[in-house]
Parts: sequence; C-alpha cells; structure tokens
Amino acid sequence: IRQWVETEPREKVGLGQSCNASWYLKASGLKEASYPFDWIFSIPEIVLDMLNNKFEQFLNRDQYIPHGLDAGHERYHETFFGHRNPANSVADHEFLKRCVVHWNKLMKSKRPIVFLTILLNESEKRKRWQEGFTKQFEMPTNQTLKEYEPVMEEIHKLNPNCKFLLVEQYTEVPFELEVIQKNVHALWLKFNAIDKNTGVQYLNELDDEVMKILVSGMKS
Repeated sequence: IRQWVETEPREKVGLGQSCNASWYLKASGLKEASYPFDWIFSIPEIVLDMLNNKFEQFLNRDQYIPHGLDAGHERYHETFFGHRNPANSVADHEFLKRCVVHWNKLMKSKRPIVFLTILLNESEKRKRWQEGFTKQFEMPTNQTLKEYEPVMEEIHKLNPNCKFLLVEQYTEVPFELEVIQKNVHALWLKFNAIDKNTGVQYLNELDDEVMKILVSGMKS
C-alpha cells in the first residue's frame, strides 16, 4: 500500500460505505479533518448524487428522519446518519455543514488525496444497512471496482491528484488478505476477517490490528 501511495504527502479521507473507514483513519492517527462521507451509509450512486447536487440534499433538513440518537434521510437511507441526529440537533447539522466546507476547500486546493472505502458485500450480516435503502437507491450486491469507476472519474474532475484504496470486507470466515486489482489510481483489496465487525470496528484484536496495519500503509 505504501509503495502504491508513493512518497508524496496526501490527505487521507474516508469515503464510506459505513463508519469503518473513518474510524480506522482516526484510530491510526491519519484523520486530519471531517468530511461529508465520514459517518454515513453510502454506495457509489449515493456518493455521485451528493457530488452532483453539491451536497444540497445532504444538508436539507426537510429530508431528515429522526430516530432518537441518530437519523435517517428520505432520499438516501433510513439510517443514513449512524452517529448523529441532525434532524433534532442544530449542532449536528452545523457539523455536517462544516464537513462540506472542508470538502470544498480540499477539492479546490488540488492537494493530493488518498480515499479509503471499506465495502459491504455481505448484506445478510448488516441488517440496518440492508433494510434502510430508499426507493431512489437500491442496495448493491457483489460490488466490484467497476461500480466505483464513475465515482473516481467524478472526483478526478474536482481534483485530479487522487488515489482510491478500497477494501472488500467479509467477516466470520477464515482469514484471507489479497490484492484483487491495482492500477495507478485504485487499489482493491479483499480482507476476510475471522470475527465480527460492529459496523464501526472489528471485535477481534487480530482483525483490528490487521486493518490498522493496512490503513497505516496510507502514510507517506
């Protein structure tokens, strides 16, 4: 991963699909700021929609569904905001607005970036993920790099100095770690973890350490 990232300093940014990516960037000391895709459920089509409407729907409080400690989004996902409730909390909504400001500033700067995505392809173990998709966006299955190519192309229009590290995650299976695809812009890994993932972090110390090692490879 470090050889692929190369020596040029890069901002590290989480790109979903759950909170895993941002959690491990933070746990590895690589998270310098918060961005819109940090603590939400996302899929390539949702990322593209948010980019295309310049986060207008993301910040539209009329679309929010309050759930107590967290909130959903009428357009995107029933449990879209996993750790905040911007429907009821002005402070949480202001946080999301700052995330968008950080994103726009970073894109405008043309600073080199490496994005981290941890993909969910085992929907049967992710009930909140599975059951939350709206009529506008269907749950993806058997995701590959092909589904993320439009996202990479759109982000490259905003900032051509980007790389994308994607980790296809499976849990409660025999350990496996392999490179599936690699090119100058994208590195796709498959990681089979031996125990459960909470949607934020791995419960097993070995699984947790493996992911931290992988993420630490993003350091320049």
